[in-house]
Formats: sequence, structure tokens, C-alpha cells
Amino acid sequence: MRRPAGSASRAAGGGRGSRDRRIYLAAAQFLDLTQSTLKLPILFGSPERPSDEPIDAVVKSAVDVFLAAYGTEKTREE
Repeated sequence: MRRPAGSASRAAGGGRGSRDRRIYLAAAQFLDLTQSTLKLPILFGSPERPSDEPIDAVVKSAVDVFLAAYGTEKTREE
């Protein structure tokens, strides 16, 4: 039985082939890198909200890690 094109499996990265799964995984990992450090303290009840400085540092670090793993040779050198 064929699944519809917009099935939950495809949305979860189980679409056509390994390229779709790799793209989904890369996107999910990037979101985790940018959010987990900032979001977890809030989820666990911290009354403090991060200022712009820690947010900027987390996002820069996430981009650096993401490009190291998935970037081209040119982006890895920058």
C-alpha cells in the first residue's frame, strides 16, 4: 500500500530516499543547537530570560557547529 505524498512519515524525514532523511536530520540538529541551551532553563522554571548577548553567542556557536558538520569546504574555512 502506498502512502499519500503528505504522510506523517515523510514529514518526519522518512520521505523519498536518504537525502530527504539527511536534510531533515540536519534541520532538526540545527534547531536543537540553537534552542536547547536557551530553552531548557525556561522549561524547568527559571524566572530569568536570556539577554541578547547569550542568545547571540548560542546562535553563533550553533552556526559554527552546523557548518563544520554540513558546510562546504569554503564555509568551513570562514
